[in-house]
Amino acid sequence: MNRSTLARAVAAWLCMVVAGGGHAQRIYDDDGDEVVTRKERPLELPGVPVEANLLEFDAGRTTQNRFFIDGNSIAVGEDDEVRYIAVVKTQGGATNVSYEGIRCGTRQFKVYYFGRSDGTWVKPRSSGWSLIEKQALNPHRQILYRDVFCALETVGKPEQMRHALRRLRPSTSSGEALK
Repeated sequence: MNRSTLARAVAAWLCMVVAGGGHAQRIYDDDGDEVVTRKERPLELPGVPVEANLLEFDAGRTTQNRFFIDGNSIAVGEDDEVRYIAVVKTQGGATNVSYEGIRCGTRQFKVYYFGRSDGTWVKPRSSGWSLIEKQALNPHRQILYRDVFCALETVGKPEQMRHALRRLRPSTSSGEALK
């Protein structure tokens, strides 16, 4: 394969990765039986999170990490998947950024991209759908699923989701998200 052909092949692969492919996703119940085959909506790269748009929420006492959602990134598709940018600030000072999705009907999440400090995005090594479970280390997805994105009063309504996040703001929050 010559350089030109290789470059075209890599460019085509990158276009498919960035576009997300809109491929069909099979959903299974707890017994392993297929429930529905769903086509994911095309994936668009999000912008970088803006500090002024970050909404901090309390993820419980089991973690010392601080959790934020970029309020302007919350989007609900016709497939009822909620996509958003999450920011986790660790006690040690590290900041982790990810572009994720949650499916309320199946209690699943997916990480589409991780954010880099230079404002670019990188796909995770594994990007399948996983069940949202209560975890002591990073309980934020369970909180988002139960209290924000999939609560009866907020389903499909990004403004109501932002309001729910504001209600979950920690009482000790200084308001400084990324500093």
